[in-house]
Amino acid sequence: MMKQKFISIPSAIYADLISGKMIASDLMVYMYLCSKGAHGKPIYLSRQKMINDLGDISLSRLNSSLKRLIDAEHITRRRLNGATSTRLLTFVKDRNNILVKGAVK
Repeated sequence: MMKQKFISIPSAIYADLISGKMIASDLMVYMYLCSKGAHGKPIYLSRQKMINDLGDISLSRLNSSLKRLIDAEHITRRRLNGATSTRLLTFVKDRNNILVKGAVK
């Protein structure tokens, strides 16, 4: 039997898409990051791994999406001894725990 996982997207993400603060490829990158780290802890993924997993999008498109997600305060990224840590600040942990820009809503 196949186990199905669903990703809930907070309305704050949609609001940023509608306002033009983010674009469709940012949503794709955000959903990918949710599939890897919607637990609130840092995840360590190289840009090359993200590019491969996202269907070979360009490095510039990935970088632009990551920058917009950072600017909108939905993720943080930190370089640590050669690896880069990415942490979601906006995500749905469960039906009672929704974080938006790091604050419980």
